[in-house]
Amino acid sequence: MFAESQAESVLDVDALLRLARDRSAAARSDLVEIISDLFFDQDRILSERERATMSDILRQLIHDVEISVRKHLAIRLSDEPLAPSELVYALANDNAEIAHPILMRSDVLKDAQLIEIIRNRDLEHQLSVAMRASVSEAVSGALVETSEVSVVERLLANP
Repeated sequence: MFAESQAESVLDVDALLRLARDRSAAARSDLVEIISDLFFDQDRILSERERATMSDILRQLIHDVEISVRKHLAIRLSDEPLAPSELVYALANDNAEIAHPILMRSDVLKDAQLIEIIRNRDLEHQLSVAMRASVSEAVSGALVETSEVSVVERLLANP
């Protein structure tokens, strides 16, 4: 995907465009991986516009890729403080298996988003929120309001 030059590696735009036009699951998976690698490359400085563009592309692609790719991306984003909030929120609202690492560890999610997820998603999502390292009073209140015994027990067991 990348062509090496003497000064630095240069992104092969034509290869990315070919992947973007290819609707196969493998191509979508490759494209998500490449873009997320670029997004989180510590040696590459991206402008706000480039970060926003990559975030938009990833957000659109996550609906077209397999669960395993979305899960990998969620794990990768869960500990990233600069992860795009819209993408993190989209993954937090995905199925429970994908949402779990985001709901447990991402500091990008705000209390209002967590409360919305608690109120509108299923038991597994609520349990994941109850397992966060830090749970605010407002989020704790929303968890208790579910009246789900297992959610309240998980919250009380959370140190």
